Amino acid sequence: MTSVARSLRVALVAIASVIVVGAASPATATQACEVAKLKAAGKEVRAKMLCHALAEDAGAPVDATCLTRAQTNADAIINTADGAWGGTASDIDAAVDGCITALLTDDPGTGTCPARASGACLDESAPF
Repeated sequence: MTSVARSLRVALVAIASVIVVGAASPATATQACEVAKLKAAGKEVRAKMLCHALAEDAGAPVDATCLTRAQTNADAIINTADGAWGGTASDIDAAVDGCITALLTDDPGTGTCPARASGACLDESAPF
């Protein structure tokens, strides 16, 4: 398994963990806000990685509109939940962008099938 596959699988496990946490009924408003922000961050990572995978697949630069849409959607949720739990939209965006940069650094697209380097690991049917 390549380091890209490992990195993406770890990211997907983290996202899945956030979703499982979100499935439980939050006991307080603070916990509900925490869950909303964590889920939004996970969705932003996934959406931005899909933007990069689509660009790789097409052999084109990453569509800035795709990246902006992913961030805007997450920011709307984060800003709605703001106040009851730490982490502003800009703080969370910086963490997400750091994660994306780390994943893309592990995925230089120089393998035998560079168009699938990012997208193949996002296949939800792939076993962990």
